Amino acid sequence: MKKFAFLFLMAAVALGFASCKDDKDEPKNESGEIALGFYILNQGNMYTKLPGSISVYDALSGLNNGENGNAFLEVNGVQIGEEANQMLTIGNRMFITVSTSNIIWAVDPGTMRIIGSIRPTGEATTPRFMAKANGRLYVSMYTGYVCEINPLTLEITRTVKVGPNPEQMGVIGNTLVVTNSDGMNYLNNYADCSLSFVDLTTFTQTELKDHNVIFNPTKCVSNGTDLFITCMGNYGNIPAKVLKVTGKTIDDIQEVCLGTSMDIAGNHLYVINNQASKQFAGPITYKVYDTTTLQEKGDFIKMTEATDSQIAYPISAFVNPMNGEIVVLSYKMDGEHAQYTAPGYANLYDKAGNFQRRIPCGVGPTDVLFVNISY
Repeated sequence: MKKFAFLFLMAAVALGFASCKDDKDEPKNESGEIALGFYILNQGNMYTKLPGSISVYDALSGLNNGENGNAFLEVNGVQIGEEANQMLTIGNRMFITVSTSNIIWAVDPGTMRIIGSIRPTGEATTPRFMAKANGRLYVSMYTGYVCEINPLTLEITRTVKVGPNPEQMGVIGNTLVVTNSDGMNYLNNYADCSLSFVDLTTFTQTELKDHNVIFNPTKCVSNGTDLFITCMGNYGNIPAKVLKVTGKTIDDIQEVCLGTSMDIAGNHLYVINNQASKQFAGPITYKVYDTTTLQEKGDFIKMTEATDSQIAYPISAFVNPMNGEIVVLSYKMDGEHAQYTAPGYANLYDKAGNFQRRIPCGVGPTDVLFVNISY
């Protein structure tokens, strides 16, 4: 822990030097500082009671805390909890949702030290994913609600009921779009899955259902103007698809491509297609699309056979909006099967898609957050 604290101190020194140089052409984040690395949130494995963890990558030195590293535990002396889902910064705080442990952590993004926590009670529990708008944090609760949180006081200020088992969310204008997966109803073919459109002024919602179009929606990305969702299908005869959502009716939804995960940066949508269904299985693809025309622009990463640049089982991709670098998270493989209880890894590519390095991380890597610290 002393070593970890020392390295965070060195990060602060590095930031001090960075702020003194002429950096007008350097990529900035929302606080105006230069990103020095990123965190990887590892979900763990709830079936085997493996807790989540946070891996750290230092872009300046190339160092990271490895597949057994756990920044959160090292700094705070407590485990992050079971089924960690997402990290998100708002202001000078970083929030982490942990579903099975029913907790939302608030930490200092530069030191990882705990500022406080929220343990939801009542009907709205089991925090999954987050979005932010107008200085407020919004959290989907797997029990069928979305909560608004004041990030300074850590108080839940408003709650709205949405569809069953909501997952990821995105904001367009003054509307929060929520993907209601109905994931716990998979034996009934996700019968009540839907989208919710929450007005952030009135905090009321309208729900949109159409089983032929909206089927098991789980993922959502937005650049503030364009919003896309991924409907995961039924892992059998219905494939996972990426849809563009421009309004609150079925006529406002347009299919983009087959895909299982995505990220967005500017006017580019990055889509991984790694279908779980044998019926639709084929070569894994990594395509980039124009968010306006929806035209495919080619592959967003380059891989060479039998090298570390190849990815065994991609989970998701994340694009650094400050410099265009791409991080792809992956499980390791045991023959034809993903190793869900073994440490995974992250592959780093430059903005042209050229492989840079492989970064070991923990069990179940699930999210990446580009930050202004180094490990």
